[in-house]
Amino acid sequence: MLRITAEETPNLTRLRLEGKLKGAWVAELEAVYLERKKSSTNSQLVLDIRSLTGTDQAGKYLIALLQREGATLDFSGPWPAHLLAIGTQGEDCGNAAIPVSRERFQ
Repeated sequence: MLRITAEETPNLTRLRLEGKLKGAWVAELEAVYLERKKSSTNSQLVLDIRSLTGTDQAGKYLIALLQREGATLDFSGPWPAHLLAIGTQGEDCGNAAIPVSRERFQ
């Protein structure tokens, strides 16, 4: 289960992720991101992953893709970074079956 809490200001959209970013929850995060992107075009996106407890390949891929789109990660301690195993540049997640379409982000 994943809880997504959105906190918005005129210049910043913070999405706090709590729980596991797996399966259908990856598509849910994508939908939330796309809705926020439509409604707040000038807003910086911050993904708060301090309470993220697990992710699958699709979740890692989506976070890496959002980073490439300009999102920044907010985390403390080594656990979330180790959990995602992605650096500031993101990482290629191979040929996993991923329910995320790059075309939707353009």
